[in-house]
Amino acid sequence: MSLNVKSIYINTVCHLQWHYHLDSYSMAIGNLLLTDKDKDNIRAFQLKITCNMPRCVFNCMHHTFHHKMDIDSEWVILHRVTILSGIQPNNYHCCINSCITYTNDYTDLDHCPFCDKPQCMSNGQPWHIFSYIPLLPCLQALLQSPSTIGHLSYH
Repeated sequence: MSLNVKSIYINTVCHLQWHYHLDSYSMAIGNLLLTDKDKDNIRAFQLKITCNMPRCVFNCMHHTFHHKMDIDSEWVILHRVTILSGIQPNNYHCCINSCITYTNDYTDLDHCPFCDKPQCMSNGQPWHIFSYIPLLPCLQALLQSPSTIGHLSYH
């Protein structure tokens, strides 16, 4: 990515984050409420996940029907859901053959000790990335769900 394109990209992301921070957050007694746009975006994203819709199809739908539907791109929705959930995944580089993840004893290695393949491509990007969501935030979210609370309180 050239310097000009990168700076435009960074400015766009900062503008989106600033826009959401000012316009889409509604606070009520310290709790974050979902706006109607957030709900529409989550429904659209749920449709994408449920129907196993590829990213290119979702973004094509977004661009084709932007005059009828006010939903964001998949990238914006993913980042908004990340902000709303408060859960940050841990990303780890993986071997191209899925032998290992480069964590703990393997963090400083440049090549896989089992298949001897390089950790990264020639451009410095990892071959594969494993996204791990820590267990504690998942359990906390599960135990805050009204349906789970109902199941747990049933005698």
